[in-house]
Amino acid sequence: MKFKKSNQNTCINFTPIVKKNQKVKKNQLLCHGYGIHKENISLGKDILVAFMPFKGYNFEDAIIVSNNILKKDTFTSLHIEKLDIKIKNTIFGAEKITRNVFKKKNDKKNLDNNGIIKVGSNIKPGDILVGILTPKKNNNVYPENKLLNFIFNKKNNNIKDNSYKAPNNLYGKILKVKIIDNKTQINKNIKNKSIIYDKLFFKELYLLLIKYKKNIINKYLYNIILKYKENECVKKIKKNINYLKLLKITNKKKINILLYNKYIKFLYKKEHYNSLYKKNNNFNIDIIKIIKIYVIKKRILQIGDKMSGKHGNKGVISKIEEDFNMPFLKNGKSIDMVINPLGVPSRMNIGQILETLLGMVGKKSNKKFLIKPFNSINYMNLNKLIKKCNLPKFCKFNIYDGYTGEKMHQKVTVGYLHMLKLNHMVSDKIHVRSVGPYSLITQQPLGGRSQYGGQRFGEMEVWALEAYGAAYFLRELLTLKSDDIEGRLKTYHSIIEDKELPDPNVPESFNVLIKELNGLNIDILFKYD
Repeated sequence: MKFKKSNQNTCINFTPIVKKNQKVKKNQLLCHGYGIHKENISLGKDILVAFMPFKGYNFEDAIIVSNNILKKDTFTSLHIEKLDIKIKNTIFGAEKITRNVFKKKNDKKNLDNNGIIKVGSNIKPGDILVGILTPKKNNNVYPENKLLNFIFNKKNNNIKDNSYKAPNNLYGKILKVKIIDNKTQINKNIKNKSIIYDKLFFKELYLLLIKYKKNIINKYLYNIILKYKENECVKKIKKNINYLKLLKITNKKKINILLYNKYIKFLYKKEHYNSLYKKNNNFNIDIIKIIKIYVIKKRILQIGDKMSGKHGNKGVISKIEEDFNMPFLKNGKSIDMVINPLGVPSRMNIGQILETLLGMVGKKSNKKFLIKPFNSINYMNLNKLIKKCNLPKFCKFNIYDGYTGEKMHQKVTVGYLHMLKLNHMVSDKIHVRSVGPYSLITQQPLGGRSQYGGQRFGEMEVWALEAYGAAYFLRELLTLKSDDIEGRLKTYHSIIEDKELPDPNVPESFNVLIKELNGLNIDILFKYD
C-alpha cells in the first residue's frame, strides 16, 4: 500500500522489507507500516532539549525550535488532499472537458490531451486542474452578429470557460487522478464488491464447517445453508456433513457462536453495500462525470503548530530561531528545542525529566532503555548510569547564550526527549471572514471555519470589553457586525462610497424574541420618545 489517504488527510505508506523472489515463511514480517522503524513504534523524533526560559518566548508552555530541525526535515509531514470536480448537464447543454480552453499556452502546459492535469505535475494556487467549457444562452441568433464576430475574430460567446483551478494555499504534486463516468459505473463497482464479499463469506463458512464437521451443528445454521443452497461452496458442504447431524441442536456453544458471528458480520457488510447501491440509484442525473484528483503536499514545521511529548507536555511553537542564536553547550553543539521548566512542577509529570536524562545516557552509551508504564526507573539506578557515562549530576550542563556567547548564570537540564508533531496545524486553523452566510432565523453569521462563519463573541467577552469602557466598539459588534440587516447593508455602501458609518438599528434577534413572546400570547407595544 503506497501513498493512501487516511481520514485525517495524512499519508498511509507501507515499506516492504522483503525482496523479489525471496522465500518467506508463516508469520514472517513482510513490510513496515507508517510510524514504525525497525519493528518499533516510532511516531516522533528524539530531540536535544533544554528546560530553560528563553527571552519570554516560551511563556505559557510555548516551544522554541531551532531552524536546524526545519533544514533536516525532522518534523516535515506528507498530507493528501482530495478534490472532487463534477461535470454537469446544464439547461443549455452538457459541460465539456477539453484542453482547448481560453487561456495562455503556458497555463495549459500541465494538462493532458483530455484536459485533465497530468500525474506528477507540481501545482500552485490558480493553476488549471481540469479544463471545462460550459455552454450558455445563445445570444448570436442573428446572422449579422455571427458575421461581425467572424470579421473581428471574436471567440464563441455561447461557451464560458469554467475551468477548475487549484484553491488557495494548495501547493503540492498530483498523486492520482480518478474518473468516474456516471452512476452505472459507480453501481457496477459496488455490485462487484458485493459479489466478491459473497464469495469470500461462503469460502470462510465452508472452511469452518469442514474444520468442525465432526461436531453437531444446530438447526439455525442449517436454515442458513439451505437459504444459499445454489452456491458452489454450499454444495460442497452438503457432501461433507450428515443431514441428521445438522437437524440436531448442539451443546458446542463455542462453534455456534463463531459461525453465528460470521453470519451477522456478513449480513451487516451486505446491507452496507445494498444501502450504497440504493443511495447511488438516487444519484444526481445532471452529473455526467466525477473527477477525483489527489494532491500530495509537504508541510514543514511552522509557528503555531502543536507539538507534544509522551507525558501530556504539549505546547505550541512560538518561535523558530536560527541555529547560531540558540543556546549551546561547551562543545559548541546547539540546542534543538527549548521547553519552559515552569510547565513541569505544577503538572507533576516528572516522567519527561526522567526520559530526558535517560535519553542523554542512551545517546552517550549507545543503549536503549525499556521502561514499563507505572514502573519508573529507580532514582539511585539512574544516578549510577549518569555517573558511568561521565555526565554531570541530573544532566545539568553549563549553557552559553547564542546571542552574546556568555555563560548562563545557572546550569540547565539538557537531554534527549521524544517529541511528536500533532495534527493540530496552524494552516488548518487560520480563518478570515468579511461578508458570508447568515442564519435564517436570527440573521447572525454562522459559526465555524467549515461554514465560513464569524468569530463568536459571547457574554463574558462582552463583559471584558465593558470593563475597558469600549462602548462604541461593543455597539458595532452586537449590531452592524452581527444581525442588524438594514445597518450592515448601509455599512457596506458607506465603505464603498467612503462615507461615515450609519447608526445601528434594532437587531434581528430582538425581533425574533418579540415574535416568540407573541406566540405565547403576549403582545408588546413600543413607545418612542
